[in-house]
This record gives sequence, C-alpha cells and structure tokens, in this order.
Amino acid sequence: MSVLVVVRTPEEASPLVFWAARFAAARNKKLTVLCPTRSAQPQEAKKLPLHDATDEHPLRSAARAAIRGVQSILILDGGDSELELDLEKAAAEPAGDAARDEAPTAAGGAEPEQPPSEPNDAVKPTEGKLTQRFDKHVELVGISHPDIQAGTLAELKRRHADLTVIGYHEGVRGEETGTTLSGQALEVLPGEVLILRASGESGQRCNSILLPTSGGPHAAVALRLAHDVAKRSGGRLVPLYVEPEFGELSEAAGHVALERALKAAKLTVDVDHVTPRVVVADKPQHGITQAAREGHDLVIVGASDTTKLHRALFGTVPERVLREEKQLAVGVFRSARALSSRTWEAVVEVLTQPFPTLSREERLVLFDRLGEGSSGNVDFMVLISLSTAIACLGLLQDSTAVVIGAMLVAPLMTPMIGSGFALVQGNLVLMRRAALTIVMGFLIALAIGTGFGLVYFYVAPDIGLTSEILARGRPNLLDLVVAFLSGLAAAYALARPNLMGAMAGVAIAAALVPPIGSAGLSFAAGEYANGRGAAFLFGVNLLAIVFGAAVAFGMLGIRAQRNQASALTRWGRIALLFGTALVAIPLSGVLIAGFSRKQLERTIRVTPGLTLALERELIVMERESFVPTNLSLVEARNLRVDATADLKVVVACAGPVLPTLPDRLKGAAERYLGHPVRLRLVLLRAEWFQTSNGGAGD
Repeated sequence: MSVLVVVRTPEEASPLVFWAARFAAARNKKLTVLCPTRSAQPQEAKKLPLHDATDEHPLRSAARAAIRGVQSILILDGGDSELELDLEKAAAEPAGDAARDEAPTAAGGAEPEQPPSEPNDAVKPTEGKLTQRFDKHVELVGISHPDIQAGTLAELKRRHADLTVIGYHEGVRGEETGTTLSGQALEVLPGEVLILRASGESGQRCNSILLPTSGGPHAAVALRLAHDVAKRSGGRLVPLYVEPEFGELSEAAGHVALERALKAAKLTVDVDHVTPRVVVADKPQHGITQAAREGHDLVIVGASDTTKLHRALFGTVPERVLREEKQLAVGVFRSARALSSRTWEAVVEVLTQPFPTLSREERLVLFDRLGEGSSGNVDFMVLISLSTAIACLGLLQDSTAVVIGAMLVAPLMTPMIGSGFALVQGNLVLMRRAALTIVMGFLIALAIGTGFGLVYFYVAPDIGLTSEILARGRPNLLDLVVAFLSGLAAAYALARPNLMGAMAGVAIAAALVPPIGSAGLSFAAGEYANGRGAAFLFGVNLLAIVFGAAVAFGMLGIRAQRNQASALTRWGRIALLFGTALVAIPLSGVLIAGFSRKQLERTIRVTPGLTLALERELIVMERESFVPTNLSLVEARNLRVDATADLKVVVACAGPVLPTLPDRLKGAAERYLGHPVRLRLVLLRAEWFQTSNGGAGD
C-alpha cells in the first residue's frame, strides 16, 4: 500500500509531489507518482526509471525533477542514517567536472592539455546506492490512454492506494460539478482522497497546517494525518473552530467544542506541534479566511456529502487569499470508505458488468422522457380517466380482453419508472413530481371506479361482483414478483430506445389501473374487504415497480453523485426496500394458504365413488323422513375459485327436508375422502309428476 499522487500538468508536479511526499513520510508509506498521458491506443501502466536523460517529455521531466527534490523528505527525515552518511560523503567529494574547473590554467591564460577525466569513483557507487535505496521509497509510473480521465481512474481503482492526492484544475469543464477526475475520485475510490489546489513553491516548507474541525468524520481523520505531517516536518497543526458571535462566552464555548473535536480524533494538545485556535465570526468562511492569513502552508477541509469541490476550495478560502499567500495550498479530504460500502459496490459492479452502460446522450434522452411522462398534465388526466372507465366496463362485464385494453391505455407506468430513476439518481425534483402524479392518478381512478360502481349497482342491485373483480381482491406474493419483474422490464425498455415495443407487454403484465377500478367498484357494492384487497394490490404493484426500476437503472450505470444523494433520498431507498420486504410477509402467507387450498382442491375430486356415497346418504335420509321428499342428487362439483367452500352439492327435493341434511352430506363426503370438507348445499324445490307415456317429469 502507498500514497499515490496524480500529476497531470508540469506546473502542478512540484507542489503535488512535495505534499504527497510529506504525507507518505508521515505514514512511512511508499510514494507512487502517476503520470498519465494521451495516446492513440490504451497502454498498460509501467514503472519508469527515476533518472532518464533521454526522456524529454515535459510532464515526466517535471515529475522527475520534483522527485529529486523530495529525497530529503522521504529518506533523510525517515531516519535512513546509512544513506545519510553516503549522501554527505558524496557531497564532500568534488566531482570530476568540478575538479577540472578548479584546476590552474597555464601561463597566458591558456588551459593546459589534460587527458580526458574519468568519472569520480567515489561518487559513482554512491549514486548507484542512492538510486537503489531511493527506489524503496518512491516510484514513477506512466500510463497512456486515449481518454486520460477514464484510464487514470481505472488505474487508481486497480492500485487501491491508502491515500490518493489529485490536483484541482480550476476552469476545467466539469471540475466544479464533480464530473472530472477529482470529483469521481472522491466518489468511487475506496481509500482516502485529497483534492489539492496548490501551485508554485507550495509544499517545499511545512511550518503550519490549518484544519477546520467542523468537517464531520472526514475532518477527524484529517486531523490525525495533519498532526503526523506537522510532527514529522517539525511544524505545527492548528485545529480551528469557528464559533458564532453570541456574547462574551463565545470564545470559551468554542474552546470547549474544539477540545471535544480533538478528543474525538484521539489527539491531545501538544505544546510543540498542536496549537488550538478559536475564531469568533458570523460565518465559518469568514473565520477560516481570517485564520488563513496567519502564515499557514496548508489548509485541509473535511469533505461532506453535500460538498462541491469548487465551493469547498474557493468558498472556504477565497481566491484573493490564495493569491496573497503564494505558498498556501488548500485541500478537500475524504476519509476511507467503510468496508460494508465498498463490499456492496463491488458486488453491484460484478452484477452490472454484463449490462450495457448508458452514454451521456442516452441518459439525457431518458431523463427528458421520464420528466415529461411523470408530469400530471392534461394528457395524463385524460388517459387515466379513459383507461379507468374502460377497465371498469371490462370488470363489470367479466371481460378479460377489455381489461387488457385498459392496461394498454393507462399512463401510470411512466411516473412509477420515473420514481425509480429519481431514487437512483438522487433527483428530489423528479421524485416529488412523479409522486404527486401517482397520487393524483390513483385518486382520479378510484373516484371514477366508485362512480361507475354506484351507478351500476343502483341499477342492478342483485348482481354481485364478477370473478375479474374478485380475483384482484386477493393479492399474493406472485403479484409482487410479477410487478417487480415488470418494473425491471419497463425501465430497461425505456432506457433502450430499440426496445420500446416491449412496453405494451409490460403494461399488460403490470395491471395498474384494474386494481384501482376493482377497489372503487367493490367499495360501491359494499364489499369493503375485496376493495381493501384490490387497493393493497395497487400498493404492492407500486412498491415493486419502483424497486424494480431502481434496480434496472442501477444495472445500466445510472449513479448519483454523493453531493446529490441527500439523506432524504437515502432514507427513501431504505424505506422502499423495507416496505417491499414488509408487504412480502402477508403476501407470502396468502400464497402459502392458497397452495394449501389448491392442494386440498386437488384431493377433492368428484369421482363416481364420491357421488355414490352422497346418493346413498340421501337414500338413507329419505327412509328416515316421515314425509316423502324425493331427495335426488343433481350435481356435485369442486369449487376451485371460492374461498368459502370446497365442494358444491345440488340436491332436488319435493318437500321439506331434515335440517341435518347439510351435516349428513358433509359427513358422508368426509368419510369417503378422509379429510375435512367445506360444503355448500343448494336445494332445488321440484314437483314430480307422471307423464302420459309413463315417464316421470318435473
């Protein structure tokens, strides 16, 4: 493991390498200097010699010059006493060229003829020893790629450095929004990251490091690092706390808060190396600016989830202060990411690797399409009204084809997919818009369904709920799985323009409007249990589709910058996952109960033996009756879609029957089948008479 510094321009080579060398020496780590260059074809990173007079590339030449300048930081300050003696010896012995320059000239000012000088034998082995020992402390690595940013980021991921130092390039497109190398490094690298704005001779001295202590957990880690650097360099660390003005106790309160921050970082006040500083100011930026003018060499700001690089670097220390203090450097520090977070992202990366990644243009088109489709405009209201009306008519007619037609018209799928996109991207504006559209669509559809039901059941009060309506009142775990897969398919199809034709099938599979229509019709008919079940089915579909869409967009490479992923969106993702798992529990119970019932239905087969057992029981009861009733078995069949009975028996009779008839038939069926039976008995009152040809009729 090492401290790695990325040098992208010759101008930043010296300050970045000097500061990175101080960090490496403080932690006793090897320093790796990475020089990325552009090439027509990508080339693997390779180690370069520290001394190469034939390499005239300006970037690598500047990096080598900077590396030569940090030898004392990496080696002599590191306590390599043997090498220090070698260096002193080499410095004391004049080189061949120097001895020749000091030789006396001949009379008349002419130089005497001398044989060609040989290299100084005393210096030559020392230089070799220096190179050999110095290689243990620093290495120069070159990498070439057509896309410097992509190639460098890939190499940084591969190396897993303990600390990565990257220069901030002011004015570069995307630098202020975190889309360039520095911003992406803060986002994805597992180790510590320092984005440093430094120039000129910055880093060649380290007398004082200023560190504001209000940067959260990142500032606590930065405190320990800055303390080690200051102690190693013989300088001092100035932990700073800016306390708002509220009276004469402001500064005392600031010292208490500062002591608490130092204690959290496991640091104690050291007279030689730690000098706490409290500034009373209205705003933190004003206090830091005031302290930065006091001759510090480095200001380190702890990163936060809402920090943007430009705001952190220039909002903390204004540009005018940086111009006045030529050697002042400003850095944004992010501590190493938690193991759980890195493990989860590694798993996600492995799972998403086979899927195509959306280009920038494709993401823009997708965002525009979802933003437009998630708006609750007039078009949305017209389509949701028409689709609900069609669905209600199909449900009342018990027509599956009409219900499918309503699914194709329904516009609810797009705002649900938009919600999943917003969760992945951390887009609060789109999330609010999509949520309001979904709520509005649900209320409109529920009102239309209830209105249809009130009119229909007022005109035909004796007609009950159809099987299409009843089927949507009993959701189970399979409905959740179907909705989740539908969300996956819909999001994938929307993101891939060549797959838009699959949206029709996805809309049919999801079935968003029919459950709302079924809920409204059930409420109008007074079947509140079925209505609640249908409304619950819509909620299940909503959760699962949004969750599936979020997973699909994650697989396609949609990511949120950490400065966009606010606490609200993170809690939204957690709530979505928790809600989906929560509704899966009762749905699993319904599914298991359904499996048990279906297993029971498969055992209740109306065989000739069961029919004969029922007929014999009727004959016995006929004999026991004092009044002839002419009991006759009309039908016995299995009820596969009824939740209240398993076996339906239809009996015709000519008169009053014994009240024990249902129990007697139920007992006969149970004795024959060998397990409990839920029986529904239907009595048909019939009149028997003799026909002219001697047959019987009714």
